[in-house]
Amino acid sequence: GTTYVAVRDAQGHVRQTNGMLYYDVLPKNAKASMLRNGDGDMTSYDLVVENLPAIPEEDFTPPLNSFSYRVAFYYSIGGASESEFWKIEGGSWSKDVDHFAAPSDAIKAAVAQIVSASDTDEQKLEKIYAAALTVENTDFTREHTEQENKAEGEKTKTAADIWANKRGDSNQITRLFIAMARAAGLKAYDMITTPRYHNILNVGYLSWDQLSDEVAIVNLDGKDEYFDPGDRDCAFGKLGWIHAQML
Repeated sequence: GTTYVAVRDAQGHVRQTNGMLYYDVLPKNAKASMLRNGDGDMTSYDLVVENLPAIPEEDFTPPLNSFSYRVAFYYSIGGASESEFWKIEGGSWSKDVDHFAAPSDAIKAAVAQIVSASDTDEQKLEKIYAAALTVENTDFTREHTEQENKAEGEKTKTAADIWANKRGDSNQITRLFIAMARAAGLKAYDMITTPRYHNILNVGYLSWDQLSDEVAIVNLDGKDEYFDPGDRDCAFGKLGWIHAQML
């Protein structure tokens, strides 16, 4: 069948969203042009640019992936607008987080061994944070293969599994921390970000793959505080540098 592309106006907004889309970051007066055959179907694209400066290599620059010139092609399902896309994808992700970070009986039992009834909310959270950091972070050691996990009878479907296995990746440990905070009676949420050393989120590029790192939000004394248990070297109440300026 015919493959369509996203036609954008001067402000970069999608004017046609069906099938294959593209997002461009190009110099002034440059654009990708669709070439069609006699039947009106798209066959190819044409882009000509001249005298582009080299990408600078300097210390402490913003992520160059977000500033270099490019045309990125991707597929969209259902023809959703930008706001609809992020709402739908965010809802699906949030549902997955809530399932994974459910404060199950196993998590509640673990938290009962970690905190004391006389602890303040902050003391409870600090103890839970320390407990989460005892879990092996496979982003810093090594990822275990599916065959290894199967041979050892391990599964990683919920936060309770991560606690039982005593290992997980950065996002799984963050979700474990959230599950334990919820089990302790605290309001805890997940937030997904893009690491600032790699990219800056561009909402006009309809791809959830831009987002990869998860950070915990816990309400303490009526104020939302941010935590980064997925970074094994990050102190309680701090964020890793790759997340610190994304808020």
